[in-house]
Amino acid sequence: MKTFSAPGRGHGFTLIELLVVIAIIAILAGLLLPALAKAKNKGKGAQCLNNTKQIATAAQIYAGDMDDRLMFSWAGNDNNPGTPYDVSYPANNSLYGAVNGQSLLTRYLTAERTTDAVVNGLRCPSYYLPPARVTGEGFIDHVPKVWTNTFTIGWVRYSHYRINPYFGNRGLGPGIESGMGSFAAGWTGLNGWTHIALRNDSVVKPQDKVLAFDIKQDNARQPYCNTPGGANGTWTNATGDNDRNNGLNYQQTWQAPGLGLYHEFRTMIAFVDGHSEAVPKLSPITFGTTTDTHWIPGR
Repeated sequence: MKTFSAPGRGHGFTLIELLVVIAIIAILAGLLLPALAKAKNKGKGAQCLNNTKQIATAAQIYAGDMDDRLMFSWAGNDNNPGTPYDVSYPANNSLYGAVNGQSLLTRYLTAERTTDAVVNGLRCPSYYLPPARVTGEGFIDHVPKVWTNTFTIGWVRYSHYRINPYFGNRGLGPGIESGMGSFAAGWTGLNGWTHIALRNDSVVKPQDKVLAFDIKQDNARQPYCNTPGGANGTWTNATGDNDRNNGLNYQQTWQAPGLGLYHEFRTMIAFVDGHSEAVPKLSPITFGTTTDTHWIPGR
């Protein structure tokens, strides 16, 4: 049989020996690569969980600075002159979704309040970024970005995390749940503006109530993310697979709960008491329920 020998040497490797070595290397690679990929994904999950933990901690500090009031979920397109939410929406609606509760927390997430350094804690490492599409405003879809600044707040659009929508619109408290308005209270904030928001000490069982969560794929452009109970009203099960994460099972795909499941089918959730958990898909907090027991703050 033909052999391969280096100049000045005796016996070289036979073709069969080389093939055996290559086969062994291929087997080892096949065994190691999945383990490396799994370890990489676990690392991303740990980073995402840490992001939610930082959001939870920032919310506690925010409440301490704001007379025990919590931040809102997100605000609409109306300008609020002289308030912390004094953000003018241009005619092209490019700031849609930028005025949100997670942006109120950026001052506590980093020393840099108004630059893109604030977005590091609002970016999930497992959120898939589609091929870059530059918007008409010169920014890239799905990539968290500070779009404007008011009162040293960097308003971040395309965040990969959302505040519990029951925390309300523009600091006005939950509002969408009957009777929840009684948990709101006025407080005079910046420039004498009355900030009305949910009190931290009004939350029932804060260790069980959702504060923030990582969002599902493609929801970065959507400021409002539905809850399990909110989505149940439009549930159709059109595909017959009983999967409440499947947007095709709702009257419109965006009406599915907006919870991410990147990390071994778990949602990274921050709770009002300050802790964070990786919550399984079929938990009574996520897709294993049709009610919002763990979402409504005052219940």
